[in-house]
Amino acid sequence: MSLRRKVLPLLLALLVLLSGVLSSLIQWKQDEKKVRENSLNDLISVIDAEFESAQAMAAIAGSYIGKTCTDEVVRSLSRINASVEHIRSVNIIENGEWSCSSLEGRQSLGIDSEGTTTRTLMTQYVNRQGTEMYMTYFPVKEQVVAVAIYKAAIDKILYDFSRDEDIEAQFLLEPKSNPLMQAGSSNFPFWVVFNTQESWVDYLKDNRYIIAIFVALAAGLFFHLKTLQKRSPIKELKSAINDDQFVPYYQPVVELSSGEIVGAEALIRWVHPEQGIIPPNEFINAAEQSGLINKMTLGLMKHIEKDMQALSNVVCKSFHIGLNVPPGAFSDDGFTKNCIEFITRMNLKSIRVMLEITERQQNVVSEDVRDRLKNAGADLALDDFGTGFSNYEALQKIAPKFLKIDKMFIDTLTHGGVSEHIVDNIIHLSKSTGIPLIAEGIEDSEQAVKLISKGVTLGQGYLYSKPIPYQDFRRLL
Repeated sequence: MSLRRKVLPLLLALLVLLSGVLSSLIQWKQDEKKVRENSLNDLISVIDAEFESAQAMAAIAGSYIGKTCTDEVVRSLSRINASVEHIRSVNIIENGEWSCSSLEGRQSLGIDSEGTTTRTLMTQYVNRQGTEMYMTYFPVKEQVVAVAIYKAAIDKILYDFSRDEDIEAQFLLEPKSNPLMQAGSSNFPFWVVFNTQESWVDYLKDNRYIIAIFVALAAGLFFHLKTLQKRSPIKELKSAINDDQFVPYYQPVVELSSGEIVGAEALIRWVHPEQGIIPPNEFINAAEQSGLINKMTLGLMKHIEKDMQALSNVVCKSFHIGLNVPPGAFSDDGFTKNCIEFITRMNLKSIRVMLEITERQQNVVSEDVRDRLKNAGADLALDDFGTGFSNYEALQKIAPKFLKIDKMFIDTLTHGGVSEHIVDNIIHLSKSTGIPLIAEGIEDSEQAVKLISKGVTLGQGYLYSKPIPYQDFRRLL
């Protein structure tokens, strides 16, 4: 089993877990933001209530504006003051001067402030004689009533909130730049800021049950996939063949000088319902060793025939489909018969079938089988030419219509050296025998130009297209 397949269950399980955690985290953050916004507005409402009490007191005290600050007036202001616990003092300011106070009587508080002449609601922090307060100036009857609210009262509200909600809150008389979260009162000039950001600990605590569910799902998926992988590879291959999961991917063969598509090589892919597209190097050996390769190849031929049915009127007259033949496949007479019937039906669609046989298979395919295939209209191609040790003997035995230069030579073609000399010899052999060449594995234009300059006319590779599904291949035509 390849490393990819070994780690795939773990990767999929982690993907499920991470997707679940990420989605729940995003949702939790959205919910937490709404909760915090509601908490912030509730906190502002509580503080608003303190200022509303001060505003009500200012309205009552406004009835004494214009009156002399007698002892009776001072006592009246003191009674108003005493009606609310958190109020330090109630003060009447006339013409910018402190004229009467529930705390100081006729004596001025000596606070120099714009609030004494303000025509709009205003709040100021004051520290007088060691007592911290918020002096709020209320315009009343074109004069001002200043009500002092103990800062400790506001601090107590913030403390109780922070203790209950585990959020650090701050009271401000001006808005803060770039806060984590901030809102201002719509009635009074103050703002409240949240300085505490939600943490991973909060998320884990609030979502422990959801996370546990995703962990269980991921673990279940992991063990399920591992169980599937432990199934007999042979049984899995048989099941995949019966379920028609092996399909052709097509890599175009082009005329190098023009780029015209003149054929394609059909390469098998396993469309696994859970693991996606599996390349042939992960299952071909098992299929060959188990004897399932012929049945797999015949199934592939059915797909190719169905795909090519719609292309017979689109492709050029010399269009061919290349197909790799499994080693020893033609020793099975039933396979050979089915293959010949496939070739015959494809010829009726004006599409040539190129059976690709490697040099190492030359002793496996009998002369009688080769003749039957050729008589049926097959074009034999000698695949991976140059990688074996009996090239001339292979040409004599197989008598191919095409030679395919292996990718290993194309990779080093532009580097000079021994490989390029081998390519030159293969090209010379091709010209002397009249057998055209197809260069495999062309990946850049420099290789293509080099091959054209050497007289190679056909090629395939990622420069033109990787192996692709039928629908994508059809769009290239």
